[in-house]
Amino acid sequence: MIDFIQWGERIESIPDELANPQLLGLLRACHDHRDFQIVELRRISGAHPRAAIVVEAGDGTVAPRNEAGILPRERLCLTFLPGEITPAEVRALRADFPDVVHLNGVHDGEPASLCLYEDWAFEERRWTPQRHLSRILWWLRCTADGTLHAQDQALEQLFYSTGHTVVLPAEFEERTADELGAIYFQAVERPDGRLYLVATSTKPNRQAASIQPLVVDLSAVANIPIQRGPRTLGELDDHLARIGVEFQTSFETAFKRQFRLSSQGQGVDGQMLLIVRIPRTRDGKIERLDCRGLLVAEKFEDVGIKLGTLCRPVPGGAASVADDLAIGGMALAPETAWRSISVGLVDLRHMPSREFARMLSGLPRDGADFAGVLAGVGSLGSALADIWAREGWGRWAFIDPDEVAPHNLVRHAAMSGAIGFLKVEWARAHVAHALGYDRDVSTAIAASANDLGRADVASALGNAQLLIDASTTITVPRDWSENELPRSASVFFTHSGMSAVLLLEDQARDVRLSSLEAQYYRAILTEPWGADHLQRPGKLRVGAGCRDHSLVLPYELVKLHAAHLARRLRKAVDSEQGAIQVWTLDDDTGSISAVSIEVQPVRSISRGDWEVRWDAGVEAKLHGMRDACLPSETGGVLLGTIDQKLRTISIVDASDAPPDSSADATSFVRGEGGQDMVLRCEELTGGMVSYVGEWHSHPNGYSSDPSSTDVGLLATLAARLAADGIPALMVIVSEQGVGVSLGEVRAID
Repeated sequence: MIDFIQWGERIESIPDELANPQLLGLLRACHDHRDFQIVELRRISGAHPRAAIVVEAGDGTVAPRNEAGILPRERLCLTFLPGEITPAEVRALRADFPDVVHLNGVHDGEPASLCLYEDWAFEERRWTPQRHLSRILWWLRCTADGTLHAQDQALEQLFYSTGHTVVLPAEFEERTADELGAIYFQAVERPDGRLYLVATSTKPNRQAASIQPLVVDLSAVANIPIQRGPRTLGELDDHLARIGVEFQTSFETAFKRQFRLSSQGQGVDGQMLLIVRIPRTRDGKIERLDCRGLLVAEKFEDVGIKLGTLCRPVPGGAASVADDLAIGGMALAPETAWRSISVGLVDLRHMPSREFARMLSGLPRDGADFAGVLAGVGSLGSALADIWAREGWGRWAFIDPDEVAPHNLVRHAAMSGAIGFLKVEWARAHVAHALGYDRDVSTAIAASANDLGRADVASALGNAQLLIDASTTITVPRDWSENELPRSASVFFTHSGMSAVLLLEDQARDVRLSSLEAQYYRAILTEPWGADHLQRPGKLRVGAGCRDHSLVLPYELVKLHAAHLARRLRKAVDSEQGAIQVWTLDDDTGSISAVSIEVQPVRSISRGDWEVRWDAGVEAKLHGMRDACLPSETGGVLLGTIDQKLRTISIVDASDAPPDSSADATSFVRGEGGQDMVLRCEELTGGMVSYVGEWHSHPNGYSSDPSSTDVGLLATLAARLAADGIPALMVIVSEQGVGVSLGEVRAID
């Protein structure tokens, strides 16, 4: 004879105060369904009273005497209570209903609850009484034939969740208990009564608890029904014994080991957090390691006394491991006393490790754990630091000389509490705590990233695998280019906030940032998008000093470009090729257009203490203009950048001959029209590119060496430019190649 749980009290009809449209619809559906027979109605009392429909359910698809123990027809209790986490609930009333997978947790003595829905917020959008009844029959059938738990579905957890959570450091599973030592927790109580204990690196001033973890490793377990949470250590022992896992011996061994490691001659303070680690197997292979936590109601040493592994030779004195003492016939506490110690089951969570962060972010396993330098942690740099910290991409040394000023908060990831602190100190702290306390903290260097005379700067740059300049200066990337350093990149957005730019050296550094800068400028001068690329918005004064001003730029544009640059740079470094890329926002539509500029090989030649540089693109343009004018000579102005500190001249572009020029087969005199191009060039580049010299061609049969006329012209040009303290550059293009001459008038000491 089948014994049923008499849950609630029998009623003749559903009272109005317990009725709802879904429940009444479910009653009608049961009445109309051939595989459901209504037995009775019941009232379930409690904090949330409800009416229940008791049915006999079975569609003939459940085989008799199946391994799971499901009967061909089961007596079930159906309820629907709006407002519950899962309003539609089904209870199995058979007293000996088996502990199978996919049951919900219930209180002691209550009928088993079928786990029918994983995500009620989704299911309620399509729930109907008729679909609900079909779902019940599906659950019974699949549980009976063993197909309910899919092979690609994770194994069931061992115990039902209690809602209380302990959040452990990311490195918890990789470290032994003695390496972890005492763990401090910040208590966070939720309005619904749930409790979070979140691990912190140092003991908080308030709401803190010192917790001593005790890790007990147990034998492996396959997929089994979820167990109800134990209330005492004895119940835990009993639960584990029922699934074939021995606990007490492992508990004692782990306790003695942990006490010896943690006490070091002193008492072990704090409450015990018992963590059992159980390998879970599928088809004989370990699939994962389950960790479950129990907060023990008594202190660590008191547990050891009741367990019989510790004793106090002197009443009230320090505890010691009983095995370590020659205690003769000293009577220890009975070894069963520990079984009555109360425990509270908690869910164990871990702060995401860097590896887990990379997996969630879709980053490849290889190539993400490298040493990098991020120069400049202002608006853009702070956003990049935050993004890459949460993705686990790179381990960064931050270099920046500035502190957080009040106006920085408008466009910086820092909060008001960071005002006055160095930006690099903020970045280091932020990265260390973004995913939870990280013992491998970043490096913070308060300096200019091009100050290679400082040992800490030189060491950080030299030991990195990737250097990223987000300082929005020309000094850092140019100075990096002159030194033998790792591969480097420069990222920035324009003054208007409408465009973002990435300059990335190739892996071999054949074309360095200073040359990529010049090629980027040429694209501004020659491409349609360059017409308003570097337009400048207004500025606001943020202090009394002459340099205390800042751009008018919303933070939304900083975040937009930071996210885009973070991803594009991360993907670009996977290639060994260099890159010049520009993205421009259409503020009307929100679309972003992308331009990729081909990186050209660089040529250079030394003239005195100056070095003149140009690239293959400039050279090809010069030859093209020469060839187009043969047999006559031609020429024009040279546009570029001059760095007096580095003594470098970078040729960016060259103009063709102005209309009023005079040319024949043996001579060329440039007209006056070249000045218009110089003015336009300075306007488009914000004064970064300007006039640097002249070029002209020689006819076929002549070399690129300067003629006597050219030498005289160079001297005249040098004298004219001496007033500005800059040298005179002359480039001659011949059939064979390009010749570079430099003239300079120097003051006599």
